[in-house]
Amino acid sequence: MKQKMKIPYTVLCYMLLIFVSAVILFPLIFLFTNSFMSVSDLNVYYGIAEKKFFHWVPDNFTLDQYVHAFLYSYQFLHSFWISILTTVPSVIFQLILSLMAGYGFAKHNFPFKNALFILYVILMMTPFQVIQAPQYILFNDIGLLDNIASIVLTSIFYPLGICIMTQSMKKIPDELIEASKIDGANSVQTLIHIVVPSAKNGIVTVLFLSFIEQWTIVEQAVVFIKSTANMPLAVMMQRLSGLSTPGSFVFALLFIIPPMLICFICDEYILDGIIKADLLEV
Repeated sequence: MKQKMKIPYTVLCYMLLIFVSAVILFPLIFLFTNSFMSVSDLNVYYGIAEKKFFHWVPDNFTLDQYVHAFLYSYQFLHSFWISILTTVPSVIFQLILSLMAGYGFAKHNFPFKNALFILYVILMMTPFQVIQAPQYILFNDIGLLDNIASIVLTSIFYPLGICIMTQSMKKIPDELIEASKIDGANSVQTLIHIVVPSAKNGIVTVLFLSFIEQWTIVEQAVVFIKSTANMPLAVMMQRLSGLSTPGSFVFALLFIIPPMLICFICDEYILDGIIKADLLEV
């Protein structure tokens, strides 16, 4: 009887999973198939004169949009490069600070440690709009407005990364830390040779979440950057990706490829890191 009741439940679960997967994959399939559409077909199906919501299969498969994106779309390539220049340094700084702060919270005792950790959690929930005015005034005074350094500086402090690294490092046995100290290792050597290899899942999780946040950053760029030449790709996508614009589907496809690659390569580490990062435990 229980077996018979279990079958409809299993079928229902599979149907729900298939539906959710279809909803998630729909935009990707739509972008991929339409990226092979010719410029003339773009005007026919998505132009002002005759606009359709979806056209799945191009009438003529062509690489015109890819040629246009890589050879003639200077603004797209430049904005892509700006996104790299803002994302990579931000992720590196965030990872380094998260490692050091997480190690301090997890394996060292100091006054008001729990209170400070709770403060990090509160800051993690603080929206950018709360602090954008003082940051704008500061960058204006030191001459960093309309400079990509302003985006990097506002991003190097990453409370979520610190919380994840703290919880990941708390899972490391204290005996390993003590053994390294007995062998004569200092705190830096212990962090590099013992803690980092043991907390690799948390590190990859922070790297992935940090990259996603920085790659798709919009608000900081809109507030601090004025010139089009310094705008990252997340902001420029709105101007570059009108449905009837040549290369529009390729622009959108290339924009999501970097985070997707990181997700596919590191998915096991990311899942394990998120599961083990119990942020409620101080």
